[in-house]
Amino acid sequence: MDNGSQGSAWEPLIARKLAELTDPGRLAFIASLADRLAPSYEAFATEVGLLGGRFVARMVEMLFKVALNEGSAPEELSATRSVLLSSLDDARGRSLVILESGARYAVRVADYGLAYIERADAALAVEAASTACAAAYAYVRLVTVPLTAGRDDAARDAWLEAAPLVIEERERQLGDVDALVGGFDARTIERMRAANRRAGIQPFERGLYHRPP
Repeated sequence: MDNGSQGSAWEPLIARKLAELTDPGRLAFIASLADRLAPSYEAFATEVGLLGGRFVARMVEMLFKVALNEGSAPEELSATRSVLLSSLDDARGRSLVILESGARYAVRVADYGLAYIERADAALAVEAASTACAAAYAYVRLVTVPLTAGRDDAARDAWLEAAPLVIEERERQLGDVDALVGGFDARTIERMRAANRRAGIQPFERGLYHRPP
């Protein structure tokens, strides 16, 4: 995972926070991570002409519904995971690296949610959180190559660790846990998702890709 040194410091903190949540709360937390990354999948899938550009977004909707006990997981969950994980295989190298990177992280985080339905293991939520941080870290690294070229690894990692997008992702994760601890309902999820639309990589809003008319 290309997230510099941040994983070793961040994971124990978010693990302690996630331990405060119930199983449905941790599932909703993972869904929120994937919600912030879903536009990255959509942008890449649209760019390369994949069918189902909103596949990750649909997975997010399903994860939230299961967390709220308002829906059920697909009967063939393992098959759904297989389709999700292989959805980008034929599109490798067909678009901007920065779009492909975000899409692959989106798929990985959504798959953690499906895996959590199969096996409610708190470690999966921690890994999903770390992966979402890695997505922000990778994005910043890719767009700031001219600024970090020539720095030694320690200096580069320190610079990237302080990037607003990386810090924002961590803060959003802490905010999600605070929103979910002690119980949650559909209104809680609506507020989290509204905040998600203003956070994260958001390739359409940043002008990396424009939705077709």
